[in-house]
Amino acid sequence: MQETKVHRETLYSEVWEEPISKLALRYNISDVALAKVCRKLQVPVPPRGYWARIQHGQHVIRPKLPKLPNGSLEAATISPVLLRSRALPDAVLKQREFEAEPAHRISVDPNRELHPLVRKTRAVLNGRTFPNDKEFPLAVHVSKALRERALLLVSTLLYAFEERGFKIEVRSGQNGGSIVVIHDEPLRFSVDEEARREAGPKSKTTSADGANVDSDAATRLTFRIHDFWASGFRRSWSDGARRSLEEQLNDMIPALVDLSLVIREKRLESERRTAEIHEEFRQRDLEQSRRRQMESDSRNWRTSTELRSLIAEVQGSASEEEIDSPEVTRWLSWANWVASESDPLKGGVKAFIERYKF
Repeated sequence: MQETKVHRETLYSEVWEEPISKLALRYNISDVALAKVCRKLQVPVPPRGYWARIQHGQHVIRPKLPKLPNGSLEAATISPVLLRSRALPDAVLKQREFEAEPAHRISVDPNRELHPLVRKTRAVLNGRTFPNDKEFPLAVHVSKALRERALLLVSTLLYAFEERGFKIEVRSGQNGGSIVVIHDEPLRFSVDEEARREAGPKSKTTSADGANVDSDAATRLTFRIHDFWASGFRRSWSDGARRSLEEQLNDMIPALVDLSLVIREKRLESERRTAEIHEEFRQRDLEQSRRRQMESDSRNWRTSTELRSLIAEVQGSASEEEIDSPEVTRWLSWANWVASESDPLKGGVKAFIERYKF
């Protein structure tokens, strides 16, 4: 893929005409990478909530493009990044476009009633028990200090999932947990509090509900997908130095759609291979059954042939007086019946072949 050289004046015009998340798709880089290019060229970008205010007809003053000191860069080269060798499915590309639209931005609203599953989870975390209830709480593993923020974030995310046609389930058992079903594929997720890998510069990040998130805190919130370990696919999102987890929700959705499609592809491939193995075993068993049938038919045919030879010998050896006697007549009738019963071809060739189940 070819690199693109962009001048700061062009970039300034573009970032104020459409959201960075949508513009980044055209450059085939992440919105985080595009934001870094803007900072490098000292291009001001729209503040948080800008596109929502524009959508509602509000007038927002756009800052002017500042002049650069002598020797500063006027342009930058953008190198497209292809995360994987595989082309992204159309469903993922469409989801990216959907999430990039200002009207579809996911924002935390502290005044919105918590999702029913989140209310249930909050009650359990607060010590309430439900002995006769078949429902289970969501997988939210945080300290009391982060509990309300985590629950509000999960509630926002569950509503967003449902608005996009995804299904939410809470299952029990070994394969249970908090589940989001995307394209008929269950993705087990959790929201956890975990230690930061390393201390960064002290700063404050504003979460989607307007609360300050200390980026230098000892712990952070993490959304994680479980039970899928293929390399090259992102499975967790956490509070960062520049963006809180709440600000990454729209980025998560296309990645989750991609995961669901990959899991579906792998599941169908596994089912295909399993079906092939079962068919191989079935054909092997059928072949063994046919061989046993042929061995049985061969024995019966020899028996029938020998019996008919014996009957013919009896008939040839009997005198005219003997052949008409009741005793010989009864024996010949019975012997012919025994020979016929032993003959595998007594029902005809078609019936004979059908027993072999080709």
